[in-house]
Amino acid sequence: MNVIIARDIEKSYGKVQALKGITIKVPKGITAFVGENGAGKSTLIKILTGKLRADRGEFEILGTSDLMKIRKNVGIIHERIPLPPEVPVEFFLEKVAKMYNIPKKKVKETIKICGLEKVKDVEIGTLSFGFTKRVGIAQALIHEPKLIIADEPFSQLDATSKIIIKDLFYRLYKDRGISFFISSHNLHDLEQISNHFIIIHQGKIIREWSGVKVRNILLKAKNNKELAKYLKERGYDVDIDEFYVIVNSPDFKNLLRTIVDYPGEVYEIRSSSLESLFKEAVVK
Repeated sequence: MNVIIARDIEKSYGKVQALKGITIKVPKGITAFVGENGAGKSTLIKILTGKLRADRGEFEILGTSDLMKIRKNVGIIHERIPLPPEVPVEFFLEKVAKMYNIPKKKVKETIKICGLEKVKDVEIGTLSFGFTKRVGIAQALIHEPKLIIADEPFSQLDATSKIIIKDLFYRLYKDRGISFFISSHNLHDLEQISNHFIIIHQGKIIREWSGVKVRNILLKAKNNKELAKYLKERGYDVDIDEFYVIVNSPDFKNLLRTIVDYPGEVYEIRSSSLESLFKEAVVK
C-alpha cells in the first residue's frame, strides 16, 4: 500500500509556477523528499496537509482524499513549530490529547518516547531549540498516526539533536510501523534512515527510487541486467534501478575481483551517497 499518491499536482503563485504536474507514489517506510530551496517541497507539503489548495490535480493519503479523515491518521511536523511559549510541556500535550480523546497515560508514554521526561514541567518558551522540536514531534505523535509528514525537521538543530531525532524517527518506523514523508534540503540527515527517495527540482519530480543505501556500490555496465544476474549467481545481494546495479553492503575487494572476471563491459563503479545521486540528477 502507498501512503501517499499524488497525480498531476500544479500550483502557481501569480506568474510563478511552483509545482509543474507533480505525480508521486510514496510507499510505507521513510521517504526522503529532497530538493534545493525553492524547488517546491514546502508547497507540496502545504497542499498535502490542507494548508493550500492545488490549482490542478488530486491526491490521496492512506487511501482517502477526505481531509478530516487524513487529519485523524496523519501527524504533521512543521518547520516552524507554533507552540504556546508559557505553557509547560506535559500540560500542553494533555490539551492536545484531549482534542483527540486520548487518555492521559498516552501523554506520559509519548513524553517518554520523545525523551521529554526531564522537561515535562518546563515552559515551552524556555526550552532549547532541540527540545522544542521534540515537543513538536510529540504533538504529531500523540494520536498514534500511521503517517507523519515532516517539513524540514532537522533545520537549525545542533549535531546531537539531529542524531537524537533521526534515531527517534527510525525507531518509530521500525518498532511502531509509522511511515514518514520528510521534506528537506539537507541530504546528509536523510540518507542514513530513508528507504525511498524523491528528488524535486524547479517544481518537477526528476528522480524517484527505492533501496539505495549509503556506501553501497553502484555499477553501470553496457548491460545492467546481465551484470546483476552475474553477481547474484555469485552470492551478492543485488538490486537494480533505472540507472545502476546496486550491490548492497559488499566486501569491496572481493567485489573488484569478481568484476575483473565479468565478461561484459563495466563503465562505472563507485560508492553511493544521496549527495552524489542528487548532484547527478540536478547538476547538468
